[in-house]
Amino acid sequence: MLQRLDEEGSKACLTMNMTKTKVMRSAFSSLQPVLLQGVPLEDVSEYVYLGRLLNMENDIKPEIAMRERAGWAAYYSIKSVLEDTKDRKLRADLFNSTVLSALCYASETWALTKIAETQLRSTQISLERCMLGLSLC
Repeated sequence: MLQRLDEEGSKACLTMNMTKTKVMRSAFSSLQPVLLQGVPLEDVSEYVYLGRLLNMENDIKPEIAMRERAGWAAYYSIKSVLEDTKDRKLRADLFNSTVLSALCYASETWALTKIAETQLRSTQISLERCMLGLSLC
């Protein structure tokens, strides 16, 4: 199937990136190497695709940790703008559109546990406290 995709794509002048193409296997699949153009593709246990960390165990802990880092990175990227903006509504809108978007990206697809929900809520509150100057960041 992969060979056919490569062949059909090449008819439209599309090529597969051999360094980015990976194989992620379930526990029930064979360990036979997957070849593309005679080259074995790398086997991985997790993979970032469209900003989402995927794994076969559907473990969302690494995904949540990645989203928390993204939320803090988004906060620090707009921190000076937030500090210079005195209008609370404008600050909240900016925070919601950047920081919360980064923190909650793809969360509607997660099977969220109470522990994970508490962890995300705690991160959100910490970020909001930093924005309001109520804690050290």
